[in-house]
Amino acid sequence: MIHNQFEYLAMWGSSSALIILSLMDRPSTFTAVLLLVLTVSMMTAKYNGYMTNPIDISPNFCGTLVGIISTAGTLGPILGPLSVGWLVDDPVRESTIGQNYHANEY
Repeated sequence: MIHNQFEYLAMWGSSSALIILSLMDRPSTFTAVLLLVLTVSMMTAKYNGYMTNPIDISPNFCGTLVGIISTAGTLGPILGPLSVGWLVDDPVRESTIGQNYHANEY
């Protein structure tokens, strides 16, 4: 039950802070930075709800399970830019593909 509460705090808290920031007409720099820091701070609650699930599911193989989950989560950011490069025909792509790929690593 506590896992779900942390997940809700991370999702709803951070999204509401970003919505408030987008609805402000001309926020000051301090207010914008404060809301962005609040958003990132609330996203840390995600790990309290998410990273304890493999321990609950399988305590003996939780390291292996986290490795499989992390590998699956890494495939999207790697395959996404590569598949777009394959689908989109752009003559400039050859000169900038290395820059775009390194920008997506972070």
